[in-house]
Amino acid sequence: MKTQDKEKEIQILSSDSIFEENLLNLLYALNNAAFLTNDQGIIIHMTQQAEKISGWSFEQARNQPIQEVVRIFHPSTNHPLNIPLETSKNTPSIGEFPKQVKLISKQKQEYLVISTLVAIKGRKDSLKGFVLILQETRQEIRLKQKIKEIEIRYRELFNNTNNCVAVYKPVENGNDFLFVDFNRAAELTDQISKEELIGKKVTAVFPGIGEFGLLDIMKKVSQTGEMEKHPILKYTDNRISGWRENHVYRLPSGEIVVIYSDTTKQKLDEERLGSQYTLLQMAGKSAKFGGWSVDLEKNIATWSDQVADIHKVPHGYAPPVEEGIRFYAPEYQQKITQVFKDCAQKGIPYDEEMQIITSQGKRVWVRTVGEAARDEDGKIVRIQGSFQDISLRKKVEESLRIEREQLLALFDSIEQAIYVSDPNSYEVLFVNKYLRNLLDEDPIGGICYRVFQGLDEPCEFCTNEIIFQDIGKPYTWEYHNPLLDRDYLITDKAIRWVDDRDVRFEITIDITQHKLAEQELRVLKDSLEQQVNEKTQELQVRVQELERFHDATIQREIRMKELRDEIKRLKGESDA
Repeated sequence: MKTQDKEKEIQILSSDSIFEENLLNLLYALNNAAFLTNDQGIIIHMTQQAEKISGWSFEQARNQPIQEVVRIFHPSTNHPLNIPLETSKNTPSIGEFPKQVKLISKQKQEYLVISTLVAIKGRKDSLKGFVLILQETRQEIRLKQKIKEIEIRYRELFNNTNNCVAVYKPVENGNDFLFVDFNRAAELTDQISKEELIGKKVTAVFPGIGEFGLLDIMKKVSQTGEMEKHPILKYTDNRISGWRENHVYRLPSGEIVVIYSDTTKQKLDEERLGSQYTLLQMAGKSAKFGGWSVDLEKNIATWSDQVADIHKVPHGYAPPVEEGIRFYAPEYQQKITQVFKDCAQKGIPYDEEMQIITSQGKRVWVRTVGEAARDEDGKIVRIQGSFQDISLRKKVEESLRIEREQLLALFDSIEQAIYVSDPNSYEVLFVNKYLRNLLDEDPIGGICYRVFQGLDEPCEFCTNEIIFQDIGKPYTWEYHNPLLDRDYLITDKAIRWVDDRDVRFEITIDITQHKLAEQELRVLKDSLEQQVNEKTQELQVRVQELERFHDATIQREIRMKELRDEIKRLKGESDA
């Protein structure tokens, strides 16, 4: 590459807002001695080759005038030469003194070099500084090869960058633009090949560019030379549609470069996230739930609006960690300090329920959750988590606790055996006072079929299958417990326990005395029935005897009548 081409490359870079970084990259790639100064000729950067050839380290040369660091002489006369900064300020591109000069380093070592001085111009042709390039003559061929490699590298960068790049040439007095170049990313984004549009007007290929607003920006940049950013807007024509973000530059050649990106996915994601964020805000406000984070290096907490609302402080409140901890009630401050420290130092997450005292002096129950966030090296750099006002839940839990205590107290006051067990594990969850006294031990935590029946496996007569088929419906049955030698009338029912699980509830009525009374009644009944049978049999014998006596009496009367009649008859005959 010729010196003029190299100078053109530097001028192109100087029009970019990030020209220093690109310029330094280019200078390093050239592998030449290069000095970069401000507009006053004060050194602000230098390459390693510059350090080597001048004998000055960058630390020594920084903020020094370039005239003191770079001592050059005429190669033939050895006459000292000044670096013509003032002359270069007013030249279109380059100030140049004799092509070859002699450089004498700080260590008195001499070099024959090719010198090039470039004035770096910014927006509105403002002077930004100078670049002095010193190239040892024996590196001329190597320099050309390096520049060729850089050209290839920049062409590869142009074609393979993720950003879309289009280069245009102004036509029709700057009112329209012809396509000069178009990279691969742009082809994919706009669904058109480079061959289809090179040499065509942008208004013909993208008819919606005027309404989109980009055409006016390109015209403006073509006139002023100042970079312009076109905000993210939606482009639409009869062929394509999508969201685009554009940056427009003018090259020293007058060509217009548009660097743009397809932000359609980002825009749609933002809209979705915005919608989700709104829903989360609503949900967080309803649930009194928010998020927080702590930058460990800055020791500052960031609170979401919901967290600020819980503490009754303004939105955007960002207290130091120590101040945030002071919001906790005194009895919880040591605990929160310890768990936060363990999380920050050891990465141990925490999930705690504590009380805070708001800025208005009100105690509030909260659930605070924290976990460590690490950088790519595994170092803990941030603690983040959630924060929720659980006062309502605590109030409900307290009400349920009171109701539970009242219910269990009621169970304890009943002079019948009551117990509750888990239908899956058979664990005894509750027994009332009457049953504890009856068993002479507390069976809570034991297995129901062991403590109540003395068995090693679930009872064959267990009613769980019956009551859990129709939850809420009681099932009543009688059972004789051989372990206690008592008879019971049992009512079983599936109920919802205090921990929100379905459990077996059983209440038993001791009917042993009732059973004994029934047995006595049965014995008495049997005895009475036997006595009645015996008396009946006796009566039947008596009746039979009476019947025989009656029959005998009747026969006797008949016989007596017959005798009387015979006597009468005989007496009558005698009288005759």
